Amino acid sequence: MKFWYAWDILQVKYDAIEITNIMENMARDIDLQIILKGVLKVYKKISKEMENILIEYAIPMPERPPEKAVSTLDVEAFSDRYIFNATYEIVQSVLPVVTTAFSRTISPEIRSHCKIALLQNIDSLEKLMEYGKLKNYLNNPLSYRT
Repeated sequence: MKFWYAWDILQVKYDAIEITNIMENMARDIDLQIILKGVLKVYKKISKEMENILIEYAIPMPERPPEKAVSTLDVEAFSDRYIFNATYEIVQSVLPVVTTAFSRTISPEIRSHCKIALLQNIDSLEKLMEYGKLKNYLNNPLSYRT
């Protein structure tokens, strides 16, 4: 059970890397491209750490995503707003997995990696939030008047 969380985080990060790679290739806004590259850098670093843990204990790894995403889709069909929202949801979806792993693993080594991954993920989410506010891409909650 100790290694389940490392494997689970790695699987989620691999999925996030693959989708974020695609989104980065389609983004037109330079600032969005920079943020997506930062998210990818964080996810690849965390993935490498989890890979090392699994390799050390001879645990089979999930299938790796392609190094670079090649898309034959019409890039113009995806707006930067759509790319932002898709990436924002990906980063949000990773948080519960890492938080659960941090709170439930009994291995100090894995918990330490989870803590770092959690903080880096929060940092990525904050950068995306600031970009989303700047571009007015975040969906604002409804305001109720009394």
